[in-house]
Amino acid sequence: TEQLQANETDNPYFQADLKYIKKTVTNALKKLPKVERLVMKLYYYDDFNYREISTILDVTEHKVFRIHRQAVTRLKNTPDLRMYVESV
Repeated sequence: TEQLQANETDNPYFQADLKYIKKTVTNALKKLPKVERLVMKLYYYDDFNYREISTILDVTEHKVFRIHRQAVTRLKNTPDLRMYVESV
C-alpha cells in the first residue's frame, strides 16, 4: 500500500488533479460568507475546537457547529468539487 501511495504521488496526472482540487477548494472557501470562512480557517488551519471558536466569536458552541455544518454543505455543493466529495 505504501508503494502504491508513493507511485500515486509521482504520477503527473495525480499531481495535476491534486493541484486542481486545491485551487478549487481555495476558490470555494473564498466564496463562503465571512463568518463561515473564519470558522473553517480556525477549525481546519488553526486547529481550534468548537468551544475555542465560540469564545472567539462570542457565540454558543452549537452556533459554531451550525456555521461549520453550513460551510461544509456549501463546499460539498460546489459543482467542481461534487465529484471528489462523492467519491470520498
